[in-house]
Amino acid sequence: MIRNSAPAHLKHSPRYALIALVLWALAVGLTPASRAASTLPPPNAPTGLTAARFSSTRLDLTWTDNSADEDGFKIERSLDGLTGWTLVQTTAPNVTSYSNTALARATTYFFRVRATNASGDSANTSSAQATTTVICHVTDVCTGALSGDCCPNCP
Repeated sequence: MIRNSAPAHLKHSPRYALIALVLWALAVGLTPASRAASTLPPPNAPTGLTAARFSSTRLDLTWTDNSADEDGFKIERSLDGLTGWTLVQTTAPNVTSYSNTALARATTYFFRVRATNASGDSANTSSAQATTTVICHVTDVCTGALSGDCCPNCP
Protein backbone atom coordinates (compact mmCIF):
# COMPACT_ATOMS: atom_id res chain seq x y z
CA MET A 1 0.00 0.00 0.00
CA ILE A 2 1.23 3.48 -0.87
CA ARG A 3 1.06 5.93 2.01
CA ASN A 4 0.06 9.53 1.31
CA SER A 5 2.63 11.55 3.23
CA ALA A 6 2.38 14.82 1.31
CA PRO A 7 2.00 18.10 3.21
CA ALA A 8 -1.64 19.09 3.65
CA HIS A 9 -1.41 22.18 1.41
CA LEU A 10 -0.22 19.99 -1.55
CA LYS A 11 -2.68 17.12 -1.26
CA HIS A 12 -5.38 18.94 -3.20
CA SER A 13 -3.29 20.52 -5.98
CA PRO A 14 -3.70 19.20 -9.57
CA ARG A 15 0.07 18.86 -9.95
CA TYR A 16 0.31 16.72 -6.83
CA ALA A 17 -2.56 14.56 -8.08
CA LEU A 18 -0.78 13.95 -11.37
CA ILE A 19 2.50 13.09 -9.67
CA ALA A 20 0.72 10.76 -7.25
CA LEU A 21 -1.03 9.01 -10.15
CA VAL A 22 2.24 8.51 -12.04
CA LEU A 23 3.97 7.17 -8.93
CA TRP A 24 1.06 4.80 -8.28
CA ALA A 25 1.13 3.54 -11.90
CA LEU A 26 4.86 2.90 -11.69
CA ALA A 27 4.47 1.14 -8.34
CA VAL A 28 1.91 -1.31 -9.74
CA GLY A 29 3.80 -1.82 -13.00
CA LEU A 30 1.66 0.19 -15.37
CA THR A 31 3.74 2.06 -17.90
CA PRO A 32 2.73 3.21 -21.37
CA ALA A 33 4.83 0.40 -22.87
CA SER A 34 3.31 -2.30 -20.66
CA ARG A 35 -0.22 -1.07 -21.35
CA ALA A 36 0.40 -1.04 -25.11
CA ALA A 37 1.92 -4.53 -25.04
CA SER A 38 -0.92 -5.94 -22.96
CA THR A 39 -3.60 -4.59 -25.30
CA LEU A 40 -1.87 -5.44 -28.59
CA PRO A 41 -3.11 -8.80 -29.89
CA PRO A 42 -0.72 -11.37 -31.35
CA PRO A 43 -0.30 -10.90 -35.11
CA ASN A 44 -2.28 -12.75 -37.77
CA ALA A 45 -0.64 -15.94 -38.99
CA PRO A 46 1.20 -15.98 -42.30
CA THR A 47 -0.08 -18.34 -45.00
CA GLY A 48 1.01 -19.96 -48.23
CA LEU A 49 4.44 -21.18 -47.15
CA THR A 50 6.42 -22.77 -49.98
CA ALA A 51 9.89 -24.30 -49.95
CA ALA A 52 11.91 -24.70 -53.15
CA ARG A 53 15.30 -26.19 -53.93
CA PHE A 54 17.83 -23.61 -55.12
CA SER A 55 21.01 -25.68 -54.96
CA SER A 56 22.56 -28.71 -53.33
CA THR A 57 22.91 -26.77 -50.05
CA ARG A 58 20.26 -24.03 -50.23
CA LEU A 59 16.45 -24.00 -49.96
CA ASP A 60 14.33 -20.88 -50.53
CA LEU A 61 11.14 -20.14 -48.58
CA THR A 62 8.32 -17.72 -49.39
CA TRP A 63 5.06 -16.93 -47.56
CA THR A 64 2.27 -14.36 -47.39
CA ASP A 65 2.34 -11.71 -44.64
CA ASN A 66 -1.22 -11.34 -43.28
CA SER A 67 -0.42 -8.97 -40.44
CA ALA A 68 0.34 -5.27 -40.19
CA ASP A 69 1.71 -5.38 -36.64
CA GLU A 70 4.32 -8.13 -36.54
CA ASP A 71 7.82 -7.46 -35.24
CA GLY A 72 9.12 -10.23 -37.49
CA PHE A 73 8.71 -13.87 -38.49
CA LYS A 74 10.13 -16.93 -36.74
CA ILE A 75 11.30 -19.64 -39.13
CA GLU A 76 11.68 -23.18 -37.82
CA ARG A 77 13.12 -26.32 -39.44
CA SER A 78 12.68 -30.04 -38.77
CA LEU A 79 13.99 -33.21 -40.38
CA ASP A 80 10.71 -35.13 -40.06
CA GLY A 81 8.04 -32.40 -39.93
CA LEU A 82 6.73 -33.64 -36.58
CA THR A 83 9.43 -33.26 -33.94
CA GLY A 84 12.75 -31.54 -33.42
CA TRP A 85 11.66 -28.10 -34.64
CA THR A 86 14.59 -25.69 -34.38
CA LEU A 87 14.45 -21.91 -34.73
CA VAL A 88 16.75 -21.04 -37.63
CA GLN A 89 15.97 -17.35 -38.12
CA THR A 90 13.85 -14.46 -36.90
CA THR A 91 13.33 -11.93 -39.69
CA ALA A 92 12.52 -8.25 -39.68
CA PRO A 93 8.88 -7.10 -40.12
CA ASN A 94 7.25 -7.38 -43.56
CA VAL A 95 9.78 -9.94 -44.84
CA THR A 96 8.17 -12.67 -46.97
CA SER A 97 11.13 -14.81 -48.04
CA TYR A 98 14.18 -16.50 -46.59
CA SER A 99 17.08 -18.55 -47.99
CA ASN A 100 18.32 -21.33 -45.72
CA THR A 101 21.94 -22.05 -46.67
CA ALA A 102 24.75 -24.42 -45.64
CA LEU A 103 22.33 -27.36 -45.56
CA ALA A 104 23.32 -31.02 -45.95
CA ARG A 105 23.09 -32.38 -49.49
CA ALA A 106 20.38 -34.87 -50.48
CA THR A 107 18.35 -34.15 -47.32
CA THR A 108 14.64 -33.38 -46.93
CA TYR A 109 13.83 -30.46 -44.64
CA PHE A 110 10.46 -29.30 -43.31
CA PHE A 111 9.79 -25.66 -42.47
CA ARG A 112 7.11 -23.62 -40.71
CA VAL A 113 6.79 -19.87 -40.12
CA ARG A 114 4.89 -17.75 -37.59
CA ALA A 115 4.55 -14.02 -37.02
CA THR A 116 5.62 -12.52 -33.71
CA ASN A 117 5.16 -9.28 -31.77
CA ALA A 118 5.35 -8.08 -28.15
CA SER A 119 2.09 -9.87 -27.29
CA GLY A 120 3.18 -13.25 -28.58
CA ASP A 121 3.25 -15.44 -31.64
CA SER A 122 0.66 -16.25 -34.26
CA ALA A 123 -0.25 -19.77 -35.23
CA ASN A 124 2.27 -21.58 -37.41
CA THR A 125 1.83 -21.92 -41.15
CA SER A 126 1.25 -25.37 -42.53
CA SER A 127 4.63 -26.99 -43.00
CA ALA A 128 6.38 -27.02 -46.37
CA GLN A 129 9.15 -29.36 -47.41
CA ALA A 130 11.95 -29.44 -49.95
CA THR A 131 14.97 -31.64 -50.59
CA THR A 132 18.48 -30.48 -51.34
CA THR A 133 20.09 -32.14 -54.35
CA VAL A 134 23.09 -34.26 -55.14
CA ILE A 135 24.98 -32.87 -58.11
CA CYS A 136 26.96 -35.25 -60.31
CA HIS A 137 29.03 -34.28 -63.32
CA VAL A 138 30.23 -36.74 -65.92
CA THR A 139 33.90 -35.88 -66.37
CA ASP A 140 34.86 -38.64 -68.78
CA VAL A 141 32.24 -39.57 -71.36
CA CYS A 142 34.07 -42.78 -72.26
CA THR A 143 34.37 -44.23 -68.76
CA GLY A 144 31.42 -42.46 -67.15
CA ALA A 145 33.63 -41.24 -64.29
CA LEU A 146 31.80 -38.81 -61.98
CA SER A 147 32.94 -35.79 -60.05
CA GLY A 148 31.23 -33.36 -57.75
CA ASP A 149 28.88 -34.01 -54.83
CA CYS A 150 28.13 -37.64 -55.64
CA CYS A 151 31.79 -38.61 -55.63
CA PRO A 152 33.34 -36.93 -52.56
CA ASN A 153 36.88 -38.13 -53.35
CA CYS A 154 36.80 -36.78 -56.92
CA PRO A 155 38.13 -33.34 -57.86
